[in-house]
This record gives sequence, C-alpha cells and structure tokens, in this order.
Amino acid sequence: MNPGPAIRGDPFPDLAGLYERHVGLSEPLSNAYAEAAAVCLNRHHSPPRDVMVLADNRSRVREIYWRVPDQRAQAAWGNNIDATENGAYSVALAAVELELGMFSLGRTFPLTGADFWVAPAGETDLENASRLEVAGLDNGEDPEIQSKLREKIAQARRGHSSTPALASVVAFRALQVRISTVTP
Repeated sequence: MNPGPAIRGDPFPDLAGLYERHVGLSEPLSNAYAEAAAVCLNRHHSPPRDVMVLADNRSRVREIYWRVPDQRAQAAWGNNIDATENGAYSVALAAVELELGMFSLGRTFPLTGADFWVAPAGETDLENASRLEVAGLDNGEDPEIQSKLREKIAQARRGHSSTPALASVVAFRALQVRISTVTP
C-alpha cells in the first residue's frame, strides 16, 4: 500500500463519546474502550499526539487526545493483551468514522471473521453493513503492522459471511492506524 503524502485531517473525536454516534456502543462500553486506549497510548506517549491514519490509498495525520489514566485505570487495565485489544476497538472505530463515514451497529456474530458491524450514518440494516476486524499492537513498526494487517485481512476472508469487510490495525507505540478494504 503506497498511500502517498499524508495530509492533516480533523482530529480524532473524544473516544469516550463514540457511543453518541455509534449505535452499536453503549455509554459504559464506549468509556471502557476509551479508558483502555488511554492506558495503551500513555504507555508510550503523552497527549496530544499526531497519529498517521492509512486507509486504502489515503493517508492523513490526525491529532488524538486522551485523558491521562490514573493508577486505578492502569491497574484495571493491567492485562496488556486485554487493554491493547479493547483500546484498539475505540481507536479503530473512531478512525473508520473519520475516514469512511461508517459507524458501529454492534458486535458481529461468532465465526464472521470480524469484530463489529459498521455502516454509513443512519443505516441500521445489517444487510447493508460491512464487517470490521480490528487488531491492536502495543509495540511494532511497519513490518509488524503490515504483517498483522495481512493476518486480519485473511481472517476476514475466512469468516462465514458474504458481507463486505474491512480490516484495521491500531499500533499504539508507532501511532499508526491502518484500514484496508478486504477484497475477495
């Protein structure tokens, strides 16, 4: 993927407030995902920071801000794997909203090869939705990020669903989000 030069885009929305636009997120879940993202981001950075978002053939630099997590939040998300996975959900959904104008309708069914149903604003019918598979990386540079994205694309292809799909990788240390349309 050679997206060309990055341009500056609008900043990420408040991650805790995603539930206000994403009908597939409840307020407590949105807050939990945002808190996990804050713990992951705070492991390597201090707010605000620029994040490179690469979506198919486009690249944008977007500023992200997070609330610095206190000791209680850090302890609650002490499991690195859980924090990275759940934090990636928040950042990926915000990136898909910004880059593709798509919003969560909810979690997918087992064996679909993805995590969320996403669709354009106002759409509520799963028949018109796409699947979104998300992965998070705490560490990792371009080779690992690209490898993880290929893995997620393959997973979405293997899913038991004919619904279109997207794959996304959120790399917290590298401050990068990659989104790819999954082709058959």
